[in-house]
Amino acid sequence: MEFKPFENPWIKKIRFLTTILICSVSLNIGLMTSIIYSTIVQKNTVKNVETAVSYQLTSTNAKVLNRFFNFTFDQLLAELDNKVFAEDGYMYRDLALACLVSYHYFDIERAVTKSNLQHRSLTFIHQDGGETFELTAFPGLDHTDFQRVHAFVKSQKWPLTSEGIFHELKKEKGENFVSLTKAFCTTSEFYTLFALFNRGEEKISQERLLPMLLAGPWHLIDSFCKAQKNFPDISKNVMRKLLKKYIKLESHHAASIWIAIDSEYVLRQLSDEELAHLINGINENTQSIQLFLKKTLCSVRSDHIRKITGIKLYAITGKSIPEPYKHEIAMKTFLPAFFFKVKEKKAKETALVKSMKIYRVKNGDSLWKIAHKYSVSIEELRKNNHLKTDVLKPGQELVINGPVEKVHSGKKQHFFP
Repeated sequence: MEFKPFENPWIKKIRFLTTILICSVSLNIGLMTSIIYSTIVQKNTVKNVETAVSYQLTSTNAKVLNRFFNFTFDQLLAELDNKVFAEDGYMYRDLALACLVSYHYFDIERAVTKSNLQHRSLTFIHQDGGETFELTAFPGLDHTDFQRVHAFVKSQKWPLTSEGIFHELKKEKGENFVSLTKAFCTTSEFYTLFALFNRGEEKISQERLLPMLLAGPWHLIDSFCKAQKNFPDISKNVMRKLLKKYIKLESHHAASIWIAIDSEYVLRQLSDEELAHLINGINENTQSIQLFLKKTLCSVRSDHIRKITGIKLYAITGKSIPEPYKHEIAMKTFLPAFFFKVKEKKAKETALVKSMKIYRVKNGDSLWKIAHKYSVSIEELRKNNHLKTDVLKPGQELVINGPVEKVHSGKKQHFFP
């Protein structure tokens, strides 16, 4: 008879419950995976529905857009009352508004002020050149919305986006420049930049900042302001990073502003390449710029930097540049006091070295005897040789009327009277 060990009935129950628990967990994991997968698929489907509205027009809408492509701002405004249907639910006025926004920088966000303004990306092929163009349309606008557009146009001298006003300013040289300037200076982008450049003691006026901005591309302003919206920071380091981008364009406005508010940083911290861009951009002859260039001229910068600095000084002061260019002549021309002071100092040092005598102390010598022999004072002997006592030792070396070399920690040190 085979012996079977006794098995506790509670162990059977625990095994059974454990099996049920494992099955339950497995089913729950499977259910959760299905739910997550369905959610992701649903989101992707919604996303695809949203992006699917970006498509290429080939029929009626494309023909209308080809017609509107060369319309002026005023001609497109006139089409905003055209309620003739084109295609895909768009009227002529919808397509005219799309052209105003995409090609003439019309500020639709301020004009309509709808929180749920819909955007659709459309592309069409121009019938003449075969080039593909993209623009943004705004479906779902009703009669009231277009009334708001008309009212906005009537109330605003420049119903454009900040970018649109910026581009108009770059082109305008006539009577509209003043009103465009006022309009641009009220934009959030200009206000952000103005605050950045007026955080320190030196204040930069609107009239001084604006030409620097206009000398560069819009994307420098746009990228900076978008970054500020995400991470507001108007510190000095942020300003310096922005100015580096403008001096790469060799903007004389950026150069003069940076020298005015941060000249020591420019001189000490810019690389030779960055400093060369800044110096090449200078075309003004102000006291601050001359002082900065003179500091650079006598700095420890490379020969290339000192040469372009000297040439720039000749240029802004109207002096003829000597051929060949020599740094010593530039120093003598623009820093005569410094130049002759250096020359005089070198001459004195040379004379001092030539007159230097080393005397070896003999038995019976004293400071008085040595001073009397060489017509120098005892105090001068003490000072030149850093003597703490008047007691002399035979063989001791004393310097007479010049620098002395003193051995200290294995190194020679030079002492001057």
